[in-house]
Amino acid sequence: LVRGIQLAVVVAAARQVAQDRGREVHTYIYPRNLVAHRDRLTDAGFIGFRGARPGTGRGLTARAGTLLSELNVFQKADPPGSDPAEIPAGHFFNWRAGLRRRIPPVVTRARWKAMLNDASRSDRVCHLWLHPHNLIGDGGTFDVLRSVLREAALLREAGKLDIMTQYAYLESR
Repeated sequence: LVRGIQLAVVVAAARQVAQDRGREVHTYIYPRNLVAHRDRLTDAGFIGFRGARPGTGRGLTARAGTLLSELNVFQKADPPGSDPAEIPAGHFFNWRAGLRRRIPPVVTRARWKAMLNDASRSDRVCHLWLHPHNLIGDGGTFDVLRSVLREAALLREAGKLDIMTQYAYLESR
């Protein structure tokens, strides 16, 4: 886990980068999604953090599990977090590289459409996240993402889905 002193250094660096760019930082994503030392985030002025999905980690079993989850076209959205400062962990958008390239785009689209529709019918959260660098030389990731975002926009335009930042999500609770 991230040690308290390491977290303090990371938090200070994040704040400095944001300040240098004229921005404010309100939410935090733990490196490797290893949630720890939450009290220090509050002390540093953060209002929330992205939670971690149970069973995630660094081992081969965890990696195989996340790869297999990409095939679940019946995936449900997440319930709201029980801790007011926790943003539901959400799901990583399939980066079409390595073994993940073998997952057909139609499956990725169907999975996200299922989550978006579930969120639009219930009090649940469809939290999509990715690493922006995964869109560079992406093997089609950007095109699939564009089609999923189009689905989300259609639900928003129909008044069935709210699209918001992590900060707005926390403010809405």
